[in-house]
Amino acid sequence: MMPMLLPMLVQFKFISCVAYMKKLWPFALFTVLLLQGCFSALTTGTSAVYDRHNLQNNISDHAIAMAIDQKIKSDAVFSQSDIKVTCFKHYVLLTGETSSNLLRKKVADIAAHIKDVKHVYNFVENHARSTTAEELSDTWLTAKIKTQIIAGAKMDPKDVKVVTENGTIYLMGVLTHKQADIAVNIARYTGGAKHVVKIFDYIIYSKT
Repeated sequence: MMPMLLPMLVQFKFISCVAYMKKLWPFALFTVLLLQGCFSALTTGTSAVYDRHNLQNNISDHAIAMAIDQKIKSDAVFSQSDIKVTCFKHYVLLTGETSSNLLRKKVADIAAHIKDVKHVYNFVENHARSTTAEELSDTWLTAKIKTQIIAGAKMDPKDVKVVTENGTIYLMGVLTHKQADIAVNIARYTGGAKHVVKIFDYIIYSKT
């Protein structure tokens, strides 16, 4: 009779094991879900920090540009000038037209003394103001080039800024060298573009 007991014993142990696993599976599932939740929370938290940092930068850039613009407009000597202020990551780009080299230097000095400005790129020119047709053409070029750059370089729209003044394309951004090359080539070969000026911070990846 002993040979018959061994299969029964094995079967009993197997059934007991299955029953034990059935009791444990809710706890195992809970552990998996908890780990997934922690990972998701970590990822979401990292994304939230990145987005918050970007938002703070955007608000700060806007405040800097507004402060410079208000100082220019409040000074009567610039009443015949048409100066555009662009700020990206606390770097200021000045474009447009004014009537003298003295005013050109003065507007750069105004921008440089605004709090948190890292550097001023002064491309204001001494000649007559742009016509409405020229400004419309610049606006169209800016929209067209930025759309193509975002698609071609596969990048976040917040990482690049495109400014057009009298057919000259100014590119500002935080890019890899590959993205920068794509952006410059797109701008350079877009119909209507006369010149391309790049103001980039480069992202460099290094192996550790």
